[in-house]
Amino acid sequence: MISEAELLSRICEEFKKIGVRAILLDRMSPEAIGEGRIQWLSSVYDPNESPIYIGSIKVKGLNFDQLQLFSRIVPGDIGAFRWYDLHFCVLGNVSGKSRIFSASLESGSFWRKRDLKWKGQDLAEQLNKDLELKRMVTEYGVWISLGKSNIRVCPDEKYNCVRIVFRMTRDESKSINLIAKRSTECLKIAERISQHVRNLLG
Repeated sequence: MISEAELLSRICEEFKKIGVRAILLDRMSPEAIGEGRIQWLSSVYDPNESPIYIGSIKVKGLNFDQLQLFSRIVPGDIGAFRWYDLHFCVLGNVSGKSRIFSASLESGSFWRKRDLKWKGQDLAEQLNKDLELKRMVTEYGVWISLGKSNIRVCPDEKYNCVRIVFRMTRDESKSINLIAKRSTECLKIAERISQHVRNLLG
């Protein structure tokens, strides 16, 4: 079993190592998006994935405002093993703007890295024009599971933010070290995407 408290602490430490001003919040902190009471994110999860909110890390001086850690199950996965997702959250008024801020990598992109393409409207169009982002995402690695890419952008109208979601693999989800290592790679990509989100938020 993975220690989720230790995992959050390690991610926070990794952020600080690369110069990020990161603060680990109490799980029920009023500063945490949703104040620790998030039950289910319909914009991100299928109910069968049984998502559980783990905790939050607040950051300063970047384009995103907070990292939130979630665990979930994959329907049909043996033993109800819990996979981990990192949500990089950009706070802002997204009410009625779901179409603008929804973006996901098209199915099949894993096999056609040169044709890596975001699917969606306004935000997706901006992401597709960013060649440096394309390079970063290609190096990170793209995979599709149950029709969903491992990197997605999901507007969250209930909690007034845009979530840049990174799904860990099954093997990564078994190791604090692997998730912590991946977290800094995710941060760099999320920060790049967050710039485009901020531009659209105005």
